Amino acid sequence: MDNFWIVIDQSSQILGILSFIPIIYSAWILGHIKRKRKKLLDNIRKTPGDKPGVLIIDSIRAGGESIHSQVENWLWQQPQFKDKQTTTEIEILEFKELTPNDMIDINRRLRQSVGKLQSKGVTQYLIFIRGPLALAIVVGCVLANHRPSVIYQQSKHGGYESWGAIND
Repeated sequence: MDNFWIVIDQSSQILGILSFIPIIYSAWILGHIKRKRKKLLDNIRKTPGDKPGVLIIDSIRAGGESIHSQVENWLWQQPQFKDKQTTTEIEILEFKELTPNDMIDINRRLRQSVGKLQSKGVTQYLIFIRGPLALAIVVGCVLANHRPSVIYQQSKHGGYESWGAIND
């Protein structure tokens, strides 16, 4: 009977050592996937793609002016966009004084604009938003399952900076 327990003990030690191999292999695969995903997201954030679509969503305050000319001026000055002026599609959504009652109309108009950009074959959305937080949330929800979308934030030093992709 003692030999039986010795065999069981040695077998469990061997199985313990052998089970460590798939664990290490799985960790290596997950690390590789994580690095590849980070590289892809960095690439999406830094390069505009073959045919970018610019989505300018602006909630104009009373007496204010639209941001679309400021965004376009900044965009064409960037080295990665200089050669894309003819292939870049721009869609502008402007809203006056937003209220909670406008959310259905905002959602409808946003989906129409995204549909127009999709029908023109854009490969990536570049998003510029000025307005309340609810507007940004609606944009995020609408674009969550679409082409890669990069959010641009106005920087403290003038111009805009990429804050990364909202989907992947």
